Amino acid sequence: MNMPCRTRTVLIVGAGKQQVPGIAYAQARGWKVVASDRNPNAAGFRIADAQIIADGNDADGILAQLQAGGNRPDVVLSFTE
Repeated sequence: MNMPCRTRTVLIVGAGKQQVPGIAYAQARGWKVVASDRNPNAAGFRIADAQIIADGNDADGILAQLQAGGNRPDVVLSFTE
């Protein structure tokens, strides 16, 4: 019996212009992208599937918003240029 595959979710901490290529890359490969950034106008929020407005150092705040949104990431990434 084939079970339907669940869409994988990635949390990308940081949603500035440096993260936009990574967000697009993950989406092009079928991942749901949840992006977090303290800037509500972060460039990556325009293309991310879900947004979390929180400082990257605020793990409790990010976790609370993940849970509130029903998001459970399979992987967490943080990268800069």
